[in-house]
Amino acid sequence: MLYCSRESRQSERSQGVPDKPTKLTFINTVRHDMTLPLLIVAGWSVCLFLASLTVVGAFGFYAGSFYWFTIPFIAASGMCTATAIVGLCWRARRRVVFWVAAPWHALLILPFAFAMAQWPGGDDGPGMAWMLLIGGGSVVAFVLALGLMVGVWLVRRRSGNAEPDAPPNSRPPSQFPSSSEIQTPDSLRTSSSGGCG
Repeated sequence: MLYCSRESRQSERSQGVPDKPTKLTFINTVRHDMTLPLLIVAGWSVCLFLASLTVVGAFGFYAGSFYWFTIPFIAASGMCTATAIVGLCWRARRRVVFWVAAPWHALLILPFAFAMAQWPGGDDGPGMAWMLLIGGGSVVAFVLALGLMVGVWLVRRRSGNAEPDAPPNSRPPSQFPSSSEIQTPDSLRTSSSGGCG
């Protein structure tokens, strides 16, 4: 019986049938989980949110200048951060939330440009900080979001064209008899003696 069970496991391994359910590949993880893209969006959005608050002098350690036209960027980066965090917490809707947060993340460059166009000429220090920190960060956010959206789309397209994974309980039946069907020499001897009697 032990020998047959070993042979059964060896046959399943030779036929490519795993002993345990196949672990998700990186493609399937991105396709089904969406944790990594949302983490990137949330992380960079919160960096831009905190940087914009720093430039306008909200934290006190930098004597920035607050203007009304910086409000759209501060609000947009904060809401983008909150949206990505909601997606990380709401696992069933991560894919939908990603396709809301990623374009939003890419379009943060628009409220930055709006504020930069309104910035007064005499306030050079905070203006340069806004241009370098917020402008550079917004460009990086645009590139990151665009790359993530293209990457997720390509992964979904590739995984859609590939053959879907078989469920774990669809393992083909073993060619070897089960343990209840295996007759030991003692049982054969008993049945033969009973037949002769």
